[in-house]
Amino acid sequence: YRRIHGHYDSLITDKGARQITALQERFDPIPVEAVYSSDLNRAIRTAAAIYKPKNLPLIISKLLREIAMGSWEDLCWGEVEEKYPEQLYYYNTSPDKWEIDGGERFSDLKNRIVSAIFEIAKINDGKTVAVVTHGGAIRALLSYILNVPPGEISRVQYCDNTAVTLLTIENGIMSLKYMNDDSHLSDALSSFRKETWWKEEDARDSRNMRFVP
Repeated sequence: YRRIHGHYDSLITDKGARQITALQERFDPIPVEAVYSSDLNRAIRTAAAIYKPKNLPLIISKLLREIAMGSWEDLCWGEVEEKYPEQLYYYNTSPDKWEIDGGERFSDLKNRIVSAIFEIAKINDGKTVAVVTHGGAIRALLSYILNVPPGEISRVQYCDNTAVTLLTIENGIMSLKYMNDDSHLSDALSSFRKETWWKEEDARDSRNMRFVP
């Protein structure tokens, strides 16, 4: 129903479970030495595609959480577009101007996720590590790596569910090998491939208002 889940601890849908299976198949031949995850259920379930087949422990960190969506938690995006059009525009295009009750500042999210990744790299120097986090947090991390200011965040598109970004950290510098790759998902499994809203500058998806059974 296109509901907003930041810190809201939502479950995985049936389609999401199939996406996770596809992710597991992608990672089966890839050597991974440590797996980290956000403490939210949907991230932990996703991380299971990697750490369980490889018999690795899962290291959980609240620092890897999605941005806190405050009073928007569990609303539908279409509902927010109707009630808070200006703030939704800011959220998607200039998140430094986004301000709602209980919402996490974009600068705080960015500092949190970047610091967490650097700390993980420091602890696992020379290792290959899988980190499972969330779409908004990934977008903030990519904006740091690509040196994209908040007012130009539209240059960093949202990623598909279970999309993979490969980065290296050397001498304190993050570099991208590739970003937001969903090649392990079929067209039927992809959440984004047949849609266009996430490619638009204001990234608005008007399909869903509050779902009423």
